[in-house]
Amino acid sequence: MNDQHKSKAQLIEELQSLRAGQAAESHHKERLMAVLQVLPDLAFIVDEDGLVLEAVASTANEGLLYKKKEHALGKTIWNIFPKDNAKALMETVHKTINTGAPGELVYFLNVPQGPCWFEGRSQKLENPINGKQAVIWLARDITQQQVIKNTLIEKNNLLNSVIEEMTDIFFVKDLQGHYKIVNKACLNFLQCRKEAIIDHDDFAIFPKEMAIKFREADQKIISDAVTKTFDEVVHTPKGNIIVMTTKGVYRNNNNQILGIFGLVRDISERIEKQQKLEIARNEAQAANEAKSVFLSRMSHELRTPLHAILGFSQIQKNMFNNLPDQLKECNDEIISAGQHLLSLVNDILDIAHIEQKKLSIELEPCDLNAIMSQSVNLVKQLAKGNSVSLFSEACTLNVLADKTRLKQVLINVLTNAIKYNRAGGTVTLRSSLLGKSRVQISIQDTGVGICKTDQTIIFDPLTRLKYAEEMQIEGSGIGLSLCKSLLAEMKGDISVVSDVSGVDAVSEGSTFHITLPFTQLEQDITPSNSPAVLSNSNISVLYIEDDEASSSLLKMMFRALPDSTLSITPSAEQAIILAKHNSYQLIIIDINLPGMDGINALKILKKMHHLKPCKIIALSADALTDQIDRALSAGFDQYLTKPVDITQLIELIKNISKA
Repeated sequence: MNDQHKSKAQLIEELQSLRAGQAAESHHKERLMAVLQVLPDLAFIVDEDGLVLEAVASTANEGLLYKKKEHALGKTIWNIFPKDNAKALMETVHKTINTGAPGELVYFLNVPQGPCWFEGRSQKLENPINGKQAVIWLARDITQQQVIKNTLIEKNNLLNSVIEEMTDIFFVKDLQGHYKIVNKACLNFLQCRKEAIIDHDDFAIFPKEMAIKFREADQKIISDAVTKTFDEVVHTPKGNIIVMTTKGVYRNNNNQILGIFGLVRDISERIEKQQKLEIARNEAQAANEAKSVFLSRMSHELRTPLHAILGFSQIQKNMFNNLPDQLKECNDEIISAGQHLLSLVNDILDIAHIEQKKLSIELEPCDLNAIMSQSVNLVKQLAKGNSVSLFSEACTLNVLADKTRLKQVLINVLTNAIKYNRAGGTVTLRSSLLGKSRVQISIQDTGVGICKTDQTIIFDPLTRLKYAEEMQIEGSGIGLSLCKSLLAEMKGDISVVSDVSGVDAVSEGSTFHITLPFTQLEQDITPSNSPAVLSNSNISVLYIEDDEASSSLLKMMFRALPDSTLSITPSAEQAIILAKHNSYQLIIIDINLPGMDGINALKILKKMHHLKPCKIIALSADALTDQIDRALSAGFDQYLTKPVDITQLIELIKNISKA
């Protein structure tokens, strides 16, 4: 009975122990599943036949399951994955089961979230399940890492391709001087196989002296930790050559220097060409200097007989009035030809001086309007003889130039504009301000024009256009070349604009543009003849007026103001430029101006901070009340009407000068 009770008790104990074990196993499984739920991996238990016994994924990774969990359990890998993937997975599973060693596999799948790369790892389970060996398979999404890896591989392949295709030599050495990377150009250059260079230093490749020099240069680069470019001599199987070498250090992620890189280019051919070019340049310079000396001497020799020819001809013309008409005509032809020859000699001499850097150029502020007027006056007779009308627009600008040389340039271009014009044509001379620092002088004609091809050569020395030869137009072909050289010496330039493609094309003529540095207008201070009442007036006035008579009136009045200055400009646009760079106590503005009117000019001037104390008055022939009110409302301090009351204006200036 006791044995029976004992057996029963033992049975109950064993049953309780079994239940406790099952509970512990269940609890252990739950904990394991909980751990797997939070891991970034997908977990599968797969037996030796490929049957999926369990599948676990965290909430974040559920979308990475190739099939739903319910669809995977109880099915084989062959049913779930594509054939190629299934084969690779099962090979890894069997290897892990047979060897007991963990297995690894990287594979690609199209999952519900899209194409993904996975890294799979397998571990053999200690105990069989249902009598069969099994593994736990952990799969981790490595798509991002794989994309980065593939990108790096592509970049590395691209870099290697570029290095290999370079015509320049490229190499990388470690800190001990052993070559680690060389490109195809390097192998061809040294005529060596790659095996003979990689992991070898310069002493195994080059003569000792050269290897020592290379090693010292490498150590200097490493020591200074900078990139340098220099020329050096390299020994090759073909002989010594000159190369341009660039060397620098390369580093790891911790900024530690790992070695040096080098880029080498054979410049022997270029050096040889440079040497030949230098020899040719020296020879050309010597020939040019000899030519310049010859031209200078010939000019001197020609001027002596010309002095007699022109001198006697002028005496004969001016002192012998009773000469026959035919003889007078012959005498005039001699003077004309002599002057032309003298002009030609002077041009040639100027070119020689420019080439020898001996031409004297004195840059100073020049009254451009005066120089333009003088130049036009000197070519008036030529224009009249060719039935060409000359027009010169008034100018208020100053330029920085040599007065004599600028006049020489203008006369030369004006002469060409007349000679190459048509009967009844015109030549117009005008100027304008380009930006804040340049002045453009334009000479426009109504002649035959210049085709595109000729526009590129007309400034070359001794260039004569085909049209000039055909029409037998007088000229030497050096005038425009001289103009360009003279302007270059004065920090200026010359260019041409013409709209024809050939001589027979319809043309509106040509326009030559001359540019020179702009300089401020000089203040015109004249001796005092003023009445005593104005002797103490000290004021700077800007007068914006396009009417010459009105301007002359104020000029004459200001001659009586010894301590005052008057600047006159015909347009609001030019006045604004002047006002930006000068201070005035009084600005007088005509309302009806060409271009911008006086009221709009006032609005801009009022915004200039340095002109805040300046009085701005209107002087206009418009005496209508509406116009006066409009002007005063716009901000004018006062409105004077023409004809101006001189006493009133003098009193105004006097009061402003005292303020």
